[in-house]
Amino acid sequence: MSVLGTGLYGECIYAGEKSETATRFIQEATLNEIEAMNWTDADAAYILVTKESREKNWDVDGGKRADCKTQTQIEYPGLKKKLDNMHLPFEVVPVDIPEGSSDKEMWELFEMIYGLLEEGDQLYFDLTHGFRYIPMMVLTIGSYAGFLKHTQIQHISYGNYEARERAVNGDAEEDKAPIVNLMPLAALQDWTFAAGQFVESGNANRIKELSEKEYRPILKASAGQDQPAKAIQQYVDSLCCTISERTHCRGIDILNSSSANILKECTDNLKNASIPALDPIIGKVSHSLLCGLSTYPDIRNLYVAAQWCAEKGLYQQAVTILREAIVTLLCERHGLDIKSKEQREYAETALRIKCDNQDIETMTGKSLGGIEKEQIRRILEDGIFNGLSVSMFQKLRGLRNDYNHCGMRDKPSVANRMDKCLKDILSSFETIFISEKKLINYSNHPSRNWGESQLAAAKEYGDIIDLSFPKVNPEDNNISSLVNMEFEKLKKMAAGKDATIHIMGEMTLCFALVQRLKSIGIRCVASTTKRANNDSEEFEFVSFREYE
Repeated sequence: MSVLGTGLYGECIYAGEKSETATRFIQEATLNEIEAMNWTDADAAYILVTKESREKNWDVDGGKRADCKTQTQIEYPGLKKKLDNMHLPFEVVPVDIPEGSSDKEMWELFEMIYGLLEEGDQLYFDLTHGFRYIPMMVLTIGSYAGFLKHTQIQHISYGNYEARERAVNGDAEEDKAPIVNLMPLAALQDWTFAAGQFVESGNANRIKELSEKEYRPILKASAGQDQPAKAIQQYVDSLCCTISERTHCRGIDILNSSSANILKECTDNLKNASIPALDPIIGKVSHSLLCGLSTYPDIRNLYVAAQWCAEKGLYQQAVTILREAIVTLLCERHGLDIKSKEQREYAETALRIKCDNQDIETMTGKSLGGIEKEQIRRILEDGIFNGLSVSMFQKLRGLRNDYNHCGMRDKPSVANRMDKCLKDILSSFETIFISEKKLINYSNHPSRNWGESQLAAAKEYGDIIDLSFPKVNPEDNNISSLVNMEFEKLKKMAAGKDATIHIMGEMTLCFALVQRLKSIGIRCVASTTKRANNDSEEFEFVSFREYE
């Protein structure tokens, strides 16, 4: 499909990627470039002509036309004759169109072009001549017909006569004008729409379709060696894997963040993609999925995933992930195996006791032994319940059941209020999961004296707060009051933060404090060291080791 203009076109050689054609008419050169001679009688070419362009360039009277510059008649066979001489295997149809000088005529032209298209057509556009708005109209029609008639744009080109390379011998007929491939612009538009759809809804199907359409054939032809195509394919695969973990509520995978890390790596590898302008689009897609995630296993990754699901309208996934995130948080704080069904039940029982305002004996009865009940009691004493809104967890529990049972219950929630309820619940738990990370250095070795390796390792735990370890009277055989005082001090410092306590000092006080701090879910670590050499009295830091 091409518009035929009214100008007096000069002879040149139009050069594309596959062909070179000596002609006045870009349409002839374009048909060679797209190898239309290999098409069939089921195909067609439409040349859009106005009344004036039909007279001056389509069916030229007598095969001659006046040259305004030389004021002479020159040999000028029209485009119709040129195309007839190509003996194409399909029909070439001139289509009379309006001048397009008004809004009304513009929409008439739109309807005419759209009306020529049939279900599933593959479209080849030449945009060299015609009205200034034709390129925009073609891209619009491409999207419009793609949605309504499942058409696909295969080729868009422009014959850049003005940028022709002058022949050395000065013969204008041997000047070379490039046929510019405009498909990358159309592809960029498709990727922009697909990325927008993803950022809005979390649906990456269109991104996957584009990747398979544009880059899988390149990979196949290059036996997997084309690096830009390979990078795009790996990126899309990792993107879909990360999304799938959230839509299918794969909690362990989300927490470990391995797929997200692969996605981050693939994003960084896309600097040499075939369309440079694609990089910012890919960056925005990745940011919308990776924002807030930790690069190492971390429970807050579950909360971030729940937030993302809620933003994308995946409400059932959001409530499921958030509920399990809270249970997992309690398990981790009390040294329970987050993958063990039995040990997760301890945390769930503690939450039910809090929500239903029951005592442990009433709730568990004879179903649990003394050790299990003691574990539940320790969870119930966790300081996290001061910040954890029990009423909001009750709402979360009710919302989850409402979704999972399809509202088939007495007094189900009203649909258009459920997303607002979920947002309120997520907001109430934010300070627990997205909390400030701190390393409380509870020792007599201030961080200002630490070496570079120890400071680097400490960064994993957050900003450092130095707190001096107290003196312990060696003659005092009862330090319970000191333990209580120091425990309350440390608990207050850790409140509302993702806190780790580096605790090293007098061993009996360390032992007592570590026991109590870990019982309320606060992580405690010690420094490990080695001698600088066999004869040295100096020690080098190796790592932080968690108290088990």
